[in-house]
Amino acid sequence: MRKLATYMVAFMGLLACVNMGVSAQVTDSNVASIQVRGSIVNPIVLEELTSELIQNPIFIPDSPEQQIIVVDPVTGGGSAGFMVVRGTPGSTFTFQVPNAMRLINSSDGSSFEIEISLSYNDLQDQSSSQLLREQMAEFSLNESGEMYFWIGGTMDVSSLTSGEYSGELIFELEYL
Repeated sequence: MRKLATYMVAFMGLLACVNMGVSAQVTDSNVASIQVRGSIVNPIVLEELTSELIQNPIFIPDSPEQQIIVVDPVTGGGSAGFMVVRGTPGSTFTFQVPNAMRLINSSDGSSFEIEISLSYNDLQDQSSSQLLREQMAEFSLNESGEMYFWIGGTMDVSSLTSGEYSGELIFELEYL
């Protein structure tokens, strides 16, 4: 097995922050604005395996009183992030993602975690996607050389202070 690509996915908030970091701007009304960007960290050697982020996940409470914000990657519709992995049709790869990521307030050092959830499908159909239940799973690219992932998660904003939060989330893709 050879490692060909590592992808770092970063969440970027409305405010400018360090590239490949995670940032969420939280106001007194507990609204978080989060975006994702991905780029290749290690060069690809023989075959090409790429990742393209099409849409960022959007964590918006249904009401100002909501303390737990959930974006379901299967049923989250327009709120879930969307990513496509592309490569040689039929190629097998592993996809590894942590269960959670920590964001730290740049002003006062306070922090919170976002529990990460993903779903996948070899068709570009979120409603029939399957929830990824393991931290690392093996996939095969479809006949078009693609695999689709939807990014969601759960965040508790009940004890957050206002400010800009940052951190990073790393997804690893590896050809087998």
